[in-house]
Amino acid sequence: MPTLVTNTTDLIDVLPLLNVTGDPNLTAMVDRLRPLVQHNAKTLRKDEATRQDVAAEAQRIVRALGSLMLALTRQRPRTEIESMEGASAQRAYA
Repeated sequence: MPTLVTNTTDLIDVLPLLNVTGDPNLTAMVDRLRPLVQHNAKTLRKDEATRQDVAAEAQRIVRALGSLMLALTRQRPRTEIESMEGASAQRAYA
């Protein structure tokens, strides 16, 4: 049965493969995730302090990853189709 720990481990394995541009920020996110999976689900269920520490760091990483993804989408060039869609919309509302 998948757990948050196994899902995070899977994410750690996949993110470097998706980082085709070698973005150091994405690499840093992977490095921040690695310590979170040193604890198994059983430990996190039993140890309240560890669970709270891991949850707090996970929240910080999620916020940072969201900001990173937003920044990346704002930086990427528009595709030809997106440009054409924008031109169509402009004509429709002109």
